[in-house]
Amino acid sequence: MGRKHSFLKLLTATSIALLAANKYVEKKAKDKNKVHTTGSYFKYKYGDVNYNVYGEGSPLILIHDLDPMASSYEWEEIIDTLSENYTVYVLDLLGCGQSDKPNITYTNYMYVDMLHHFMDEVVGEKATLLTSHNAAGIGFMCNHMYPESIDKIIAINPNDLDEITFETTQKDKLRKSILYMPIIGTAIYNASYTEEKIRNVLRETYFNNAENVSKYFDLYYQLAHHNESKSRYLYASIACKYTNINIENGIRDKDNIIIIQSNNRFRKDRIESAYAEINPKINSLSIDNSKLLPQLEVPEKLASIILEILK
Repeated sequence: MGRKHSFLKLLTATSIALLAANKYVEKKAKDKNKVHTTGSYFKYKYGDVNYNVYGEGSPLILIHDLDPMASSYEWEEIIDTLSENYTVYVLDLLGCGQSDKPNITYTNYMYVDMLHHFMDEVVGEKATLLTSHNAAGIGFMCNHMYPESIDKIIAINPNDLDEITFETTQKDKLRKSILYMPIIGTAIYNASYTEEKIRNVLRETYFNNAENVSKYFDLYYQLAHHNESKSRYLYASIACKYTNINIENGIRDKDNIIIIQSNNRFRKDRIESAYAEINPKINSLSIDNSKLLPQLEVPEKLASIILEILK
């Protein structure tokens, strides 16, 4: 009885400590004060999707990287230029930014379905999709399943094909269940998105310029922990490979795909060759002086390339 009582006391104390730590992270993120609600909401069956519309002309839909700390803020430096000639739709994917973060399993098919409904109910005409990194698979599969809705796909630094073909295992399913737990799951997620780890990702993967790491750190930190760190549901789905999909059928034999890759990207040539092997019709372009997010590092250069493609 004594041991059981001691264990329960330890468990209670640990839970209280983790809860307090989680609340501290939430407050610290909120104090960054970088995230502000704007725009409209599209009602999807799993939650409300935040979006903004700019300009007039043929529709261009901008889809940010699929990551818990990503959002439509990623496009802020090129919206004005693109909206001079196009109607630009900029949305937060479900689980990110100002969109709802429901307790669901996030999959590629769910996002394809969400995007299809958005195009059908909000855009209402054939559109070009501009995707960033991990969101490329969403664009490719939407192009495959609903070709009548897509004009072109422009994929910026799309997924390394080798990283999105692994299947979910029983261990992944157990890990996902733990991450969905209110206190311990939030604590594990917060430990994966500490200030130090976010800075390292921004420095090593996202930005070529150290000034951009400092400029965008507060925003990415707040986004990662926004709304009680409920982006952990998306994180769990990504980490446990539920968002993975074999996109070969989504890119094979298509003649409307353009890839733009940063020259400083890790394994850039190998990634380009892998896509070309599946579909030689894919047009591949390069951009200098950036890593994963040229839309924030060299926005004028990227916007110029995009406008040239869309002529």
